[in-house]
Amino acid sequence: MSKIVFSSVLNSDYYDDLEKLMFFNPQQEKVRNEVISAVERYGQPKIYREGDRLRIGVGSFSIVQALFALNGQKADSAKRIPCGNRELLGMIAYMRENPDNMAILHIVVREDYSALGIHGNEMLLMHLIDRVRQIAAKIKGISWVTIAYKSEKLTKIPVKHRMAESGITHEICRVC
Repeated sequence: MSKIVFSSVLNSDYYDDLEKLMFFNPQQEKVRNEVISAVERYGQPKIYREGDRLRIGVGSFSIVQALFALNGQKADSAKRIPCGNRELLGMIAYMRENPDNMAILHIVVREDYSALGIHGNEMLLMHLIDRVRQIAAKIKGISWVTIAYKSEKLTKIPVKHRMAESGITHEICRVC
């Protein structure tokens, strides 16, 4: 099992990797309807350069929160910018949509880290979602994390529930 590092900061050297992951991902066709639903609800994701860092925007929200997954050792804590020798594995964009909800706007993982990929046992998608749930649990008033990747329904996850190392151990609620 490889080491995966999560960072809220991504160096601008990763621009091409992030662009490829977000917009030219071979997995997109498999979740086409879900991506369309998320874009219709929140808007098209965008990549912004801000100095030596990359930021994510979605629709009319110029900048939203993002969490990036990279392989390798711990990020350089002094600069909080991951070293360039790690590969970008995934990204999740999210924001506080209302007082009690953290909304996941877009999620993308590299094909070899998807559920059917060679590193599917890493469950990167679930770890990204759980990281957002952990962040939301620390913010006063937030009770839910929602994922807009369903055409007619949102997936709603309570923030106080924990996901086990081996996978999700709670039921995911479906709401309109």
